[in-house]
Amino acid sequence: MSAPLKTAVRSAMLRLLQPLARLLLKVGVGAGELQRLVHEAYVRAAQEMGREAGAIDRPNITQIAVQTGLS
Repeated sequence: MSAPLKTAVRSAMLRLLQPLARLLLKVGVGAGELQRLVHEAYVRAAQEMGREAGAIDRPNITQIAVQTGLS
């Protein structure tokens, strides 16, 4: 991804996340809980992308870790 595109994506993410963070803080959801949910969302997205790409087998832990950057 080019540097200008990455900068634009990061800026858009912050515009989306700030209102979400305000809502989560109001209902008592902390950053740690949000981080766990984000990790789960990344894993689910990687699994779906594997299925959409026509993977014959279920994606394994190693494949998902490589794709998401999560251990």
